[in-house]
Amino acid sequence: MMPGEASTAEATDLAALPWRAGAVAPPRSMAALVLFVGAACRPSPAVCESLSHEGMRSLWLGGPEQAMQAARVAQFDAVVVDASSLPKRGGAALAQLRAAVRCPVVMLAERGDEIDEILALELGADAYLQRPLAPRRLRAHLSVLIRWRQPVAAE
Repeated sequence: MMPGEASTAEATDLAALPWRAGAVAPPRSMAALVLFVGAACRPSPAVCESLSHEGMRSLWLGGPEQAMQAARVAQFDAVVVDASSLPKRGGAALAQLRAAVRCPVVMLAERGDEIDEILALELGADAYLQRPLAPRRLRAHLSVLIRWRQPVAAE
C-alpha cells in the first residue's frame, strides 16, 4: 500500500473525504474518519476491521507534511501519529499537526518511557500509546476521544 491509499476494504480517495465546513465534528450519521500518519503507523487489516465495527474508516499517509496537506481539504475525527515520523524535536511538528487537523491526536510510540509520554501529552497529544497495541485497545481509545467531541444530547 502506498502513502495516501486508504487502508480499509473500501478505497477512500482523498478527494472523496468529508470537506471541512467549519463544523467541529461530522454528523453522527457519518462514519468517523481516522487518519494514521507515519510509516510505522500503517494500520493492519485487523485494526481496520476493528475500527469498522465501530463505524470508523481509516486513511494512512506517510508523514506529517502529507497529513497537514490533507487537513486543508478533509475533516478528520482523530489522528494516530507515529512518534518516529516527527522530527527529532517533535514539539513544534506536533503542535502544527494538531492545529492543522483540529481533532484529537493519539501518539503511538515504540517506547513506553514515562518521560516521553509526559512530554507528548504536554506538547498536545491527547493520548500516548505504546506499540505493540491490540486493535481493540486502539479502537477503545479512539471511540472515547471521538465521543468526547460529540455534542451531548439534551434529555
